[in-house]
Amino acid sequence: MVFPSAVIEQLQKEEDPALHLDVHQISWFGSVFSIGVMVGGLSAMVLIDKIGRKHSIMISVIPSMAGFLILAVAHKVCLLLLGRLFTGIAAGIQASSIPVGLILPWRWLAIAGEVPVLIMLILLCFMPNSPRYLITNNKREEAARALKWLRGSESNYIAELNQIEQTVNSQPPKFDAAIVALVRLFSVATAAALIDKVGRKALLYISAFIMYLATLSMTIYTLKTSCDTGNTTAETYGTMAGSALSSSTLIPLISIVLFIFGYAIGWGPITWLLMSEILPTAARGVASGLCVVVSWATAFALTQVFMHAVEAYGLFTPFLLFCVICVLNIIFTAKCVPETKGRSLEEIENYFRTGRTFTIAES
Repeated sequence: MVFPSAVIEQLQKEEDPALHLDVHQISWFGSVFSIGVMVGGLSAMVLIDKIGRKHSIMISVIPSMAGFLILAVAHKVCLLLLGRLFTGIAAGIQASSIPVGLILPWRWLAIAGEVPVLIMLILLCFMPNSPRYLITNNKREEAARALKWLRGSESNYIAELNQIEQTVNSQPPKFDAAIVALVRLFSVATAAALIDKVGRKALLYISAFIMYLATLSMTIYTLKTSCDTGNTTAETYGTMAGSALSSSTLIPLISIVLFIFGYAIGWGPITWLLMSEILPTAARGVASGLCVVVSWATAFALTQVFMHAVEAYGLFTPFLLFCVICVLNIIFTAKCVPETKGRSLEEIENYFRTGRTFTIAES
C-alpha cells in the first residue's frame, strides 16, 4: 500500500518518457492496488472453502511474484498498473487467508516468525548504512561509497551525494517519524486499556471528534497556505514543511499526530471489533468479506480522487471532505451503533432482531 509514496517521485524524474506519470496516471498507480485487494479478497472467500488456507496462501505467491516482476521490467505505464494490480490481488488473498494459527500449532507459529527476522538480519549485514545518516554524522566518504554501491559505479552518484548533503545542511533535525511512531504506540495502548472500561461508543465519539479537529485545522491551514496546484510532485506541498520550524509549520505535524491518535483509539481498531460482534453468526463470513470489499473500494475511490481534487480545487478540498466525514461519523455513531460493552453475542444479535433492546429471546 505504501509502495507508491516512495516510487511516484522517482517515476516523475525517470529519464524514459514512457514512464512519466501525469496526475491521472498517478491516481491510478496508487488506487489500482485497492482493486486488486478487492479481487483477491473475493477470490479468497472461494479458495479457502475449496482448497484451504495453506494452499490459498501458496497460490497468492503467483500474482505476487508476477506483479513485482512486471514492475521490475516495466517500460510502459500500463505495465506499472498491471504490476500493482497483481500485487494487490496477492495482498487480498493473503489478508483473508493469513491467520495461519489455525493451521500451525502455536509453538511452530512462533518459530515460523523467526524465519523472516533471521533472513532480514543476514541480508542487512551486506547492506551499507543510509547515505543521509552517514552525511549527518560527517562521514562523507563512506556515504559516497554507500551511494556508489546502491546506484552503481556508472551512475551520477556524486551529484546525488551533493544534493543529499545540501539538504541535510540546510534543514534542522526533524523527528517527525519518531513522533508519529510514538503516538501510534501510545494510542494503541490507550485504546486497549480503555475499550472495556469506557465502552465502544465513547471511544468512537472521542475518536471522531479528535479527527474532526485535526482535519478542520488542516482545512483552514491549507486554505490559507499558498500552494501551486499545477505541480503534482512532492514540491507541491513543500510550502507546508518549510526550511525551518515555526508556529505555522508545526500546524501540519500537530494535526497529523492528532489525526493518527484519534484514528488509532477508535475508528481504526473498534470498527473491526464491532464487525465481529454485531454481524449475525450465520452471515458473518460473507458479511465480513463484503465489509472488507467496501473498505478497499473506499480506499480506491479516495486514492483515485485525491490528486484530481487537489489539482482542480486545491489541497484544502480533501481535508474538508474528511472533516465532513468525521461529523457524519459522530451522527452515525449516535443513531445506529449500539454499545456492546459487557453484552453477549446473543444479546447483541437479539438487539437488532427485537426492536433494539438488549434481551435474550426465549426459545
